[in-house]
Amino acid sequence: MAYIKKIQNEEYKEKIAIKSEKQGEEVAWVFPHALEKGEKRVELRKFNQISVKSTEQAVVYENEQIVRTLTNGVYNLDKKGGAENLKIVYLTKQDFDIKWGIPQQQGVLTLDNVKVGASGALSLSISAPEVFSLNIVKETAIVKSIEVKKKINDILRGILRETVSQYTIEEIQKVGHEELAILVIPFVIEELAKMGLISEGFVLTGLGIPFSKTYPNLDK
Repeated sequence: MAYIKKIQNEEYKEKIAIKSEKQGEEVAWVFPHALEKGEKRVELRKFNQISVKSTEQAVVYENEQIVRTLTNGVYNLDKKGGAENLKIVYLTKQDFDIKWGIPQQQGVLTLDNVKVGASGALSLSISAPEVFSLNIVKETAIVKSIEVKKKINDILRGILRETVSQYTIEEIQKVGHEELAILVIPFVIEELAKMGLISEGFVLTGLGIPFSKTYPNLDK
C-alpha cells in the first residue's frame, strides 16, 4: 500500500486525519463507526491522514481484505492511489483484566456427576491484531471487554468440563484449585492464541463445590 506512508508529526497539523474514538471499556473499535439512524455516512475522501496513538494499533482493510497493520504514528493517505474502500480497525495495546466465573449450580460435572463451579481472573493483551480483528471484531463496530469476557467464560467452561470430568469430587478436592489451574493453563493459552490474545497471568482463585455429609471437608 504505497499510498499509506508514515510521516513526521509536524506534518500532521494541517491535515484532516482519521482518528480512533475510544471510550470506556472498548478494546477494539472501527472507523468508519457504526451509523446511527439519520446519521450521514462518513466519507473517506475528506481525510488526508491516519493517526495511531502509542496506546493503539490499527489494522487497515481495503475491500474487506487486510492490507496493513499500523503502529504509533501519523500516516499520509494519498487517495490518488486508491484508498476509497478502507476500513480501519483500531485496537488497544494496553492490557485489560477480566474476572470470570462459573456458578456451582451451573458448573461442570465431575466423573461421579457432581457439579463444580470455578472463578478466577486473567490479564489479557492483543498479541495478534490481525487475528483478533478477523475473529472477534468481524462486522461489529465496537468490542468491549465485557464481550471478550463472555467469550472467555465459554472457552473456560469447555476446558474445565474436559478436565474436571476426568476426576471424582474427592479427587478434585485433593487436586485443589492451584494444581487444577496448572492443568488447564496450556489449553487456555492455545485457545486465546486462536483469538489473537495472550494472557499475562491466569489465576483460578477458587472452586465451587457442594457441601455434603459424604465429603464434609470440601469447600463450599
